Amino acid sequence: MQTVKALWAVAALAAAILGVAGPANAIANGQNVPQGRYVFAVKLTMTGIPDGDGTRDSSCTGSLLTSEWVITAGHCFKDSAGRHVSRTVAARTTATVGRADLRTRTGHVSTVVAVRQATGSDVSLAKIDPPITDIPPIHLRTKAPTVGMTLRLAGFGDTGRDRPTAKILQTGTFEVVSRSTKVLGISGREPDASTSACEHDSGGPYFAVDTAGKAELVAVVSKGPSCPHVGPDTAARVDAVAGWITSTVGKSHLNQPFVTVTPRTRSSPSPPSRSPVTAAAPPDSAPVIPWKLALPVMAGLLTVAAVHTLQRRTRRRRRAARSRGA
Repeated sequence: MQTVKALWAVAALAAAILGVAGPANAIANGQNVPQGRYVFAVKLTMTGIPDGDGTRDSSCTGSLLTSEWVITAGHCFKDSAGRHVSRTVAARTTATVGRADLRTRTGHVSTVVAVRQATGSDVSLAKIDPPITDIPPIHLRTKAPTVGMTLRLAGFGDTGRDRPTAKILQTGTFEVVSRSTKVLGISGREPDASTSACEHDSGGPYFAVDTAGKAELVAVVSKGPSCPHVGPDTAARVDAVAGWITSTVGKSHLNQPFVTVTPRTRSSPSPPSRSPVTAAAPPDSAPVIPWKLALPVMAGLLTVAAVHTLQRRTRRRRRAARSRGA
């Protein structure tokens, strides 16, 4: 009986561990973003980029800045010589917005129809069609960031060196460790000191969230060492080119949240509109079970079942033996 209790204790402990999903190894060493959070994050997909005698595909990350403009890194649009260009370079470039899990069909997919490049800074603006009017854009911060400031990064980049590109939007917490006129040095803090931007996170938003839940764009991913790594990456400050951004997209279109309209049904009234930035994250539909833990847990549970079956049979035999006068 003591053996059975011990086995059940082990199984219960393992089950408790499995019920808590650990951080995914992405941004690198970041965390999955639940659907409905950081909806301004954009996956830019470039299909058919001229490359010598053939073509290749690539991607970047960006942010919805207005209903028809996405902000990203300047080097996401460059020619074969590496020069930043004010045009698309792929046969087709799309912007997927409001879709944290790329395996779903939520959000919107628009086409990039024009590009504008900032002068002397690794920042560009991509115009999309059709415009997206039911997803709140990120706000543009025009105040200079400070060393020691805590920022969050969201990105659809690779999940580590020689690892695949994320299917689920990734996030992590960072700290501004240096500042110059056009760029910031930004180092990972949580969930790990090696949390860092990876390839295809280029253009991803480093943003601050105020007490009211408003997300403000501070910088975009520009360059850095191979990931994951400890130490700073380089990010392009958006306040340094805020005047150019404002003149390009129009001041009246900036920092104007759009309200998501929920259709009213007979069975239930539409709930009050809440910004996805401040809304609580929906619970996961099922816990994520690491296979290295699942195997021993299954073995333990099977052992428990076998012990119980053996004990029941032994008790039945003893009862039968007593009834026969043994």
